[in-house]
Parts: sequence; C-alpha cells; structure tokens
Amino acid sequence: MSCKKGEQIERGIWRRDSGKGYVVDVSVRDPKTGERIRKRNTTIRLDDARDWRDSVKVDALRDEIRKREKIKRITFSDFAAEYLKVWAPKCKPTTVAREKVLIEGVLKPCFGSRLLHTITRRDIEIHIAGRRSGEIVIRRKEGIKASSANRELCRLKNMLQMAEDWGYITQNPARRIKQEREYPQEADYLTVDEIPKVVSACPPWLRPIVVVAVHSGMRWGELMALRWRDVDLKQRQITVGDSKNHDVRYVPMDDTLIEALSQHRREDVRKSGGIAQRVFTNPRTGSAYHHCSRAFKEASKNAIGRALTFHCTRHTAASHLVMAALT
Repeated sequence: MSCKKGEQIERGIWRRDSGKGYVVDVSVRDPKTGERIRKRNTTIRLDDARDWRDSVKVDALRDEIRKREKIKRITFSDFAAEYLKVWAPKCKPTTVAREKVLIEGVLKPCFGSRLLHTITRRDIEIHIAGRRSGEIVIRRKEGIKASSANRELCRLKNMLQMAEDWGYITQNPARRIKQEREYPQEADYLTVDEIPKVVSACPPWLRPIVVVAVHSGMRWGELMALRWRDVDLKQRQITVGDSKNHDVRYVPMDDTLIEALSQHRREDVRKSGGIAQRVFTNPRTGSAYHHCSRAFKEASKNAIGRALTFHCTRHTAASHLVMAALT
C-alpha cells in the first residue's frame, strides 16, 4: 500500500494518496542540541494518528527520543559475558565462582535471548514470583527460598545498573523492586558430645578441616585460603588475611587446635614428602577443595540425625566461646 502523502488533514497529518489511512510526519527539535529530528508513521485511524503525533512531541520535550536512539541492541547473554569480564576481577574467586553459577545456570536460561532494553520490571517480578512458587524451574523441582530469590534479584539489580551506566538501557527496571523479607532460622550448633561423632563420620580429608573450623570459627573460604605461613604454632595464633570483610584478623589457638594442625602437617609431610603452601589441599587437583556441603550434611545426619550445613561449625565455635565465658 502506498505511503505517499495526499490531502493534509491537519498539522503533521496527511491522508494517504490511496485514500486509506493516514501519514503522520512530525519534525521536533532536540532540547539539548537544537537539532531537528524527523519522525514518520502510518496509521489506519485518525485518532491514532493524532495520539502518535502528540506523543512524539511530548517525548521530544522529555529528551526520550534521543535516549531511545542511543540504546545499543544487545542480548542478556552477550551483556552477561561483558559484565563478568569487568566485575569478576574486583571480587574474590569464591564469590565469582558462586555468582557465575547463578548467572550461567539461572539468569541466562531465563533472560539469555532477550534484548537487554526489552526487559521490564514486570518481567523481573514475574521471574522472581515464578522461582519462588516453583513455576519457573531451573535445577530443583520445588520453589526457592526468599533468601535465594533475594540473591537473584540483587545480582540482576547490579547487572542492570551497570547496563544503564554503559548506555545499554535508559533506566534500571529492577531498581525499585524490593527484596522479600527473610526470616532467619535458629542457628544450629554442635554440642561438646556431638563434635567427635560428626568428625568421625566425615570422610578422612574433611576431618581436620572440621576440627579447625569448630575450634577457630573460620569460614570455609578462609580455611581454603589458609597457608602455613599464616599459622604460628609458637605464638598460638592464626592470621586471617583473606576474610569476608577484607580485614586482617587474628585467631587464637587452643591446645586442641594446635594438636590438630600439627598432626595434619605431619600427615601431609609423610604423604607428599614436603610441606605444601596451603594448609588444606586437594591431592587430586593440587588446589583448594571447592566445597564440602554434601559430605558434611551426610556426616552430620548419619552421626547425630541432623543434616547440618558447614556454616554450623562457625556457630559452634561462637556458642562454645560464649558458654565458656559465662562459666
């Protein structure tokens, strides 16, 4: 169908020369540069033509036309690759590994093929609601907890804020979405009688790690980053230089902890013929262990009937420290 102008109906609107429909031709001025911007459209109805003409004028006053023209077309997957290149070097390897699983395993399957500037707040809220209810299933069959949903939302917010800063989108659609309220569960810990039972139920490679964790309160990442140069048996002190808060702190060692580390070092020397730099090294890879979630849960369930997370060792150390101070 011809789009040539015929009779002018009113300012900016012409009837098509074919007599069917209308041609809208609007010229507006960029409020910042003063440059003339010409927009053209065709419609069947006269009222639609008027609405489009008026919306173009309003957008020009708000500088929305120029913003939309500057938007770069990129998919979520391609942007995620760029994001990881810039964001990852600023964070700890453990953080990057965890968040990369979230981006590659959850967010990309849901948003990967979408053009970044087409993702709306509604899309994100529907995604989070679907993940909570189990309607959107990625790995597990049931819905995820509020804490997991909040972690996904936080990562999306961070990614889309960087996309806005880079000019891929005009506004972060996740910015005003609120996190769900989390109800923390009561922290579980091991009693004095339960500690040796759980340690004995652990696989041999995990036993010294659990003993050190229970008596030091160190996090998993701190334990995996621990090196022998940071362990001072004479001064009875461990230097934690790779803490979660990026602060250096010092952990005092009791007799049990000194004996556990001394025995672990003697065992390492016997097996490898020398002292490794890391305190805990996976002999298969020569680097730190990645995780122990399944092994520790199975050990605690078999030993005391409760499937616990490794983080309970930190609660155990804190609880026993408080109880010792009160006695």
